[in-house]
Amino acid sequence: MRLLGARLLDRGVNVVIIAPLVPRGRQAREDCVDGVRVIRIPYPRVRLLGGFVLLARLVGFIVGNRNRIAAIHAHILGGMAAVSCLVGRALGKTVVVKAAGAHEKKLGVLNPGVRRPFAAVLRWALSKATYYQAISQDLARSMSTAGFDGARIRLIPNAVDTERFQPSEDRENRRQALGVSADLVGVFVGRLEPEKGLEALVRAWAEVFDPAERVTLFVLGSGSLGDRLRSLVTQLGRQGQIRMVGPTPAVENYLGAADFAVLPSVAEGLSNSLLEYMASGLPVLGSKVSGTEDLVAPGRNGWLFQGHGAELADCLRNVRATTSEARKRMGQAARRDVVSYAGIDVVLNSLVALYGVSLQGASAKVSPS
Repeated sequence: MRLLGARLLDRGVNVVIIAPLVPRGRQAREDCVDGVRVIRIPYPRVRLLGGFVLLARLVGFIVGNRNRIAAIHAHILGGMAAVSCLVGRALGKTVVVKAAGAHEKKLGVLNPGVRRPFAAVLRWALSKATYYQAISQDLARSMSTAGFDGARIRLIPNAVDTERFQPSEDRENRRQALGVSADLVGVFVGRLEPEKGLEALVRAWAEVFDPAERVTLFVLGSGSLGDRLRSLVTQLGRQGQIRMVGPTPAVENYLGAADFAVLPSVAEGLSNSLLEYMASGLPVLGSKVSGTEDLVAPGRNGWLFQGHGAELADCLRNVRATTSEARKRMGQAARRDVVSYAGIDVVLNSLVALYGVSLQGASAKVSPS
């Protein structure tokens, strides 16, 4: 949203982002991020009452600014999106709702087997949207199965900043700066949570690579499994090969030092890390999950595995057996593929066409999230 908002402003489209005022992170009721106005709605931390107040205030904002709003883009199939659909339809506004991934399946919106009243009401309200943005083919299928109108579903991926993330021209220098001397370097970027499949990755790494091999895996990110993963790395005696870096703003330095990237997730919508890997010119070893299977083509720009057992280890062996020149060609293909599919200009063109706004005027797009 930060990337899309800033680039929409560059194109002459005024953007306001609406979000809940939460008790963590950088928070202010009114803010400006990269030139984009951000409004955060306060609400009481009381179950049910808090949600009602949040949604009522969102309605008040939309109605109060109805003459300035050309389109509303809701970035998850939740309560704020549902309210935006109902109010937007009543006001004759274009409402685009994005299906982002596992969260919607947990709520039951994308699971027709869930019969809870909340899920049914949510589906009904969301059915009033003008268009749906599915960020992967799997999510598009899930939306159709859940009863959403297929004629209004558009396959539009998340966007990646292909200027920030580019192939490295000085890989060896970056390795030296990071204190790495290895024949093969992999990288993972993401949350250290169970759905990312990291324990299986660490165990497969220890199975495939001998402790004496000159190989390195950078693990970037933080999460609830941090301590457990560090203990597992120590238990397997791989402290010299698997480096738990933690969160860092210098992600590009690690991507630029790597030969390949890893995304062993159990579930995804469409991973932003995947897009950044590919934009950085890295072939990707990924699991066959939503989004990843849309972009990773075995033998062309990476390797795919099913499950988290023998296939993951076999893919790591294939990575090791692939020559550096072949990996470079695969990385170049990854870059071309992601630029043509999820480059910021490609995605913006698709979204602006849905919004129906003029790129020369100052029409407003409100993004509740």
